[in-house]
Amino acid sequence: MQNQLRDEMESGMFVTISVASLDPAKGLLKIATAGHPPPLIRRMDGTIEIPNLAIAPALGTMHMTPYTDQLLELGRGDGVLFYTDGLDEAQGPSGEPFGLERVQYVFAQSRSAGQSIEAMLTAVGQVLGDVTQYDDLTMIAMFRR
Repeated sequence: MQNQLRDEMESGMFVTISVASLDPAKGLLKIATAGHPPPLIRRMDGTIEIPNLAIAPALGTMHMTPYTDQLLELGRGDGVLFYTDGLDEAQGPSGEPFGLERVQYVFAQSRSAGQSIEAMLTAVGQVLGDVTQYDDLTMIAMFRR
């Protein structure tokens, strides 16, 4: 697949991806990522963790790296936020990025997946103002009940 992507894409382009599967009964999240930032884990008490995941190069690059998965454990009430770098790198009129600290703060205040996404979109919108977002902004949130 790596070679097929490279052959079909414009020069300098690539694809980032995170693949995850959750065993909800055990709270085990198996994840592999290629070029994406690691997801944020929001523990039930509101603390935020950035898992130390091996991040392989993006798909379609010249690097042929094995993509390995890792296992994360989620307790009841814990949440996970997957996002593209268009979130923390979103810039308002001053050129200042939204930033990872702000992403963490907003996620720490959230109590559900829907609330996480809504709060994040509102916060990013306030920073962007009238500036058009230049990069994709994709988020997926989930909480274990």
